Amino acid sequence: MLLKTGFTRLLSLFALGSVLLTSCGQEKKEDTKTLGSWRGEFSAQGKKIPFNFELHNHDGKYAVHLLNGDNNETIESVKVTADSLIIEMPVFDAKLEGAFKDGKIEGRLVKNYAEGYIIPFTAEHGKKFRFEARSGSSANFNGRWKVKFGHYSDDRFAVGIFKQEGSKVQGTFLTTTGDYRFLEGDVIGKTMYLSTFDGEHVYRFEGKMTEQGRIEGSYISGLKGKNTWSAIHDESVKLPDANSLTYVTDKSQKVSLELPNINGETLSFPGEKYKNKVTVLQILGSWCPNCLDETAFLSDYYKKNKDRGLEIIGLGYERRADFDYASKMLKKLQKRYDIQYDLVVAGKSGTKNVEKTFPMLNKIMSFPTTIILDRKGEIRNIHTGFSGPATGKAYEDFKKEFTEKMDELLNEQPS
Repeated sequence: MLLKTGFTRLLSLFALGSVLLTSCGQEKKEDTKTLGSWRGEFSAQGKKIPFNFELHNHDGKYAVHLLNGDNNETIESVKVTADSLIIEMPVFDAKLEGAFKDGKIEGRLVKNYAEGYIIPFTAEHGKKFRFEARSGSSANFNGRWKVKFGHYSDDRFAVGIFKQEGSKVQGTFLTTTGDYRFLEGDVIGKTMYLSTFDGEHVYRFEGKMTEQGRIEGSYISGLKGKNTWSAIHDESVKLPDANSLTYVTDKSQKVSLELPNINGETLSFPGEKYKNKVTVLQILGSWCPNCLDETAFLSDYYKKNKDRGLEIIGLGYERRADFDYASKMLKKLQKRYDIQYDLVVAGKSGTKNVEKTFPMLNKIMSFPTTIILDRKGEIRNIHTGFSGPATGKAYEDFKKEFTEKMDELLNEQPS
C-alpha cells in the first residue's frame, strides 16, 4: 500500500511538471475565473495548512497578494499561462507552481536551495475563509499568554499575543530570537487554529482551551518541523531584555571586517567611509523572515538619517557558502527593500559562523542581531532578534527605543 501511494504521488508530480512544460509560451487570455480570491491548502505531516491569496492583473501584469491577517505581501514575479501559474518569491529562494483545472489549482511549493523539498498544495477559486467558513466559538483566546514550547528549558518562555473577534483570530508568538510574524485563523469550539505562509515558511498552530483556562497545543512547520506548546494567560508577561542577551566579553578585540560586497569588491571596516560615523552592523540572512522585517525598517531609517553621519553594513550569511549564490540572494533582498546601505557576503548561515566574525562577543543567538558602534568604533549596543510589525506594541516600542539611542549617538561630536 505504501509503495502504491508513493508511486501514485510520483506520477502526479510528473504529470504536473508535464503540464507546466507544455504550457510554456502560451500566454493566458484574460479569464475572470482565475482572477480574485483563492484559498489554498498545503499538505504536510498529515495535516492541511490553509493559506489565502489573490491573483490580479494590472495593465497586463499579473501580481499575487499573500494574505496573512493584517499583512498583504505583494509578489510581482508571476507567470500565468493557458493552464498554469508560476510565482517566484521576491526574496526567498522558493516558488509556487501549479496547474489550473475547473476552478482549482493543483501545485507545489518548491524550495530551490534544498534538493527534493516539495510541499504539495491545492487551491480553490472564490474562497476567502481560512480554516472554516462557519462561525461560532466557545472559548476566548484574547490577550497575552506565557508560552512554553516543548523543547524549551524550564526558565525559557515565549509570549503569545492573540486578538479574537467572534470566531476569527489573529496573532503571533514573540520569542527571544524573533517572532512568528502574521498568523491568522479561526476558533472552532474550544480550539484555536492558526496558519501562515510568507512565501517559504509554512506554519500551522492549534491549541485547545482546557477547563482550567490553559492552552494545550501543537504546531508543525513544513515537512518535518513539529512541537508541542502550552500557555497560561498573563497580561504582564514580557521577554528578557533583547539588549542584554549578547554582549562584549573581550574589550581588547575590536570589530574588524574584510569582506566582499555583493558586487565582489572588498569592504573594509574600519575604513575611511566609516571614520567618525555611527555604524550599524546588521547580521542577517535573506532566508530569515525577521531579518526581512528589520531590513524594511533599517532601509527606511537609513534614507532619512544617512546625512547625519550614519552608515549601515548588512552582513549576509546565506544558505550556501559560494559567493555567486549568496550575492544573488542578497541582490534580491536589496531590490525588494531598496537598500542603499552596504551589503556584504559574510559566510554561510549559522550562528557559529557569525561568532567567528565577532570573537569578542559572548555568543550569537539569533538572526537578526544588530550591533551599534559609536563614532569611535566602540560597541555601544547589541540587540538580539527582532519584533516586527506583527507584534504590535513590541514593534512600536522597538522603533522608539532604537530612534532614541541612535539620536543620542548621532548627536555625539566626532573626536
